[in-house]
Amino acid sequence: MLMLSVTAAAGGPIAKPNDAPSATELVERAVALADQAEASGAAKSYGSVLYRLLEKVDSEGGVKDSTELRYRIRPDEGGLDFDLVEYNGRAPSAKERQSENRRRENLDEDAGGFLLNREITQRYELELEECREYENRPTFVVRFKPKRERLPERSKVDCVLNRSAGKIWIDEEDGALAKVEYNLIEPAKFWLGVLGSVTDLRGAVVYSRVEKGVWLPSKVDMDLAGRLLFSSLGQRIRLRWSDYQKGGT
Repeated sequence: MLMLSVTAAAGGPIAKPNDAPSATELVERAVALADQAEASGAAKSYGSVLYRLLEKVDSEGGVKDSTELRYRIRPDEGGLDFDLVEYNGRAPSAKERQSENRRRENLDEDAGGFLLNREITQRYELELEECREYENRPTFVVRFKPKRERLPERSKVDCVLNRSAGKIWIDEEDGALAKVEYNLIEPAKFWLGVLGSVTDLRGAVVYSRVEKGVWLPSKVDMDLAGRLLFSSLGQRIRLRWSDYQKGGT
């Protein structure tokens, strides 16, 4: 289902409605709406253009290697077809297309997004911080942080999420997720640090309203630093969606 260079027009605080839902109610509703949209296939009825930048960086933040990809995405029999149309500013070769297709087959979705599901109310303390104008729309802002008790860690993702905090923007009218920002508040160690650790992680996910009740991702940013076994791990991921059109592009 994100610190950063991601910015958006955001006005000052506005008065909270007297009957404003609780933070938990807001987040549960937003997650339920996202689940409904996924189940209905609404998101997969829109074509778009996706730009993806992956940079490998050193400990000083210098770029060691970068890959820029551009896809044309089209609805295809209940799913989405990703057509790689540009590789580092040029037309991709057949080998590059095959390599990218294999990479995508091993991923449920592009890395960089924040895992926001029904477990969020079990994992985090939620607090309704304020109401703000965001992209000229009244929006609830919910702050989240890990609960104090020891949380289950079934995977490396759990290990990272249990040490992350941030904010969630929820559109007042639609009840949909508009934005998530998160950051690591303490290092996440895998197998007591033997396998590696993530020492810094900052991210943001931004959604755009393409029509009433339908919100689709427009930006994902993630900056990560750490170690995997004996190698340093530093990455910057930038995803940008544009030209959403129902039925294709």
